[in-house]
Amino acid sequence: MAKKKGKAIPKIHKMTLQDLSRIKECLGISQNELAGIFNVDVSVLEAPEKFSKSLAQLCCKTEILMDKANSIFTQKGVGEWFHQPCLEFEDRSPLELLKEEEGIQKVSSLLEMIEWGAPV
Repeated sequence: MAKKKGKAIPKIHKMTLQDLSRIKECLGISQNELAGIFNVDVSVLEAPEKFSKSLAQLCCKTEILMDKANSIFTQKGVGEWFHQPCLEFEDRSPLELLKEEEGIQKVSSLLEMIEWGAPV
């Protein structure tokens, strides 16, 4: 990790088509749905090596959430969990929250609570 002004900054790796395929498979979504979540044209997802920094960060954060979910649920359960509306998210699904930074934080917090056994 790089350091800047005393804070550790995670290094963002270059996205690959394999990374995007893993995200789609894990979440049980299509290329079009993934483009909608990331708020980009479908054609953008065909060249991940050219992603903007913000899109690469969004993809990496999504992968981190998936890894957290994989440590809690079965592979099949991860996709199902991301599609289920949650009371904690005002009946929106975790998948819907991936569109915004605040939503990503909420999903991450809920996964941590589940991981630690908190009643949710």
